[in-house]
Amino acid sequence: MDQFLQHLLNAVMLGGTYALLGIGLTLIFGIMRVVNFAHGELYAFGAYTVYLVAAALGLNFFLGLVVAVIAGALLGALIEVVLLRPMRGADIDTVMLMMIGAWIVMQNTELLVWGGVAKAIVTPFPDAPLVIGPVSISWLRVFVLAVALLLIVASYVLIHRTRLGKAMRATFQDVDTAALMGVNIKGIFTATFAIGSALAAAAGALLGPVFFSSPPPWATSLRSRRSRSSSSAVSAISPARPSADSYSPSSRRSVPATSPRDTVTPWAS
Repeated sequence: MDQFLQHLLNAVMLGGTYALLGIGLTLIFGIMRVVNFAHGELYAFGAYTVYLVAAALGLNFFLGLVVAVIAGALLGALIEVVLLRPMRGADIDTVMLMMIGAWIVMQNTELLVWGGVAKAIVTPFPDAPLVIGPVSISWLRVFVLAVALLLIVASYVLIHRTRLGKAMRATFQDVDTAALMGVNIKGIFTATFAIGSALAAAAGALLGPVFFSSPPPWATSLRSRRSRSSSSAVSAISPARPSADSYSPSSRRSVPATSPRDTVTPWAS
């Protein structure tokens, strides 16, 4: 029973951040009719932005969260203006191919910039967990759940209680009628994609400190495979050179296979 409660608490924490991803993806597809294949890379972009601000630059961790959300919104607006706006009259298959290309470009750019090694983000929260009866949860996970719930409530208020949200719901119901009523369809599409991208970046920024930030395993395996193939090609082209030890008389002497210095004991001080 204790393990069930512990797993349930962890599932609620993960579900809050995944709900942010789902809300952003639903907004983009419901209003713009765009299948955003690059949504996962916007999630990773938020995690790497927090690492850049908090770990690489040494600035405040909470400032990194704010910067990640703003940067995600700006990147989403840029994607909509540069890629999606010229393709507005195209069929859904063409737009899907466009977003798949954006996904591949963003994924390989992250791999090129950050490498294939996982990044750890240090937070100001204490290591001692919060113990509630038979279950325990870290203070970082409590913060992640609280911020995720706050962003979910803020998204609901934005959609149902603001003028922008009313225009977004009108565009969702009928684009042509909303345009006749004076709604700026271009601005609504840009704002929708920016908000969805900001929510995805917020989810990545929140889960980045909980887990390690790293590119997908297939991307790193492809890169290592390419590096191995290139190194083998260079070694095949370059002629083999005999080492200097092969001409040394001392190299003919027998050397024991192992020596006390070669033996590695991990637990030895």
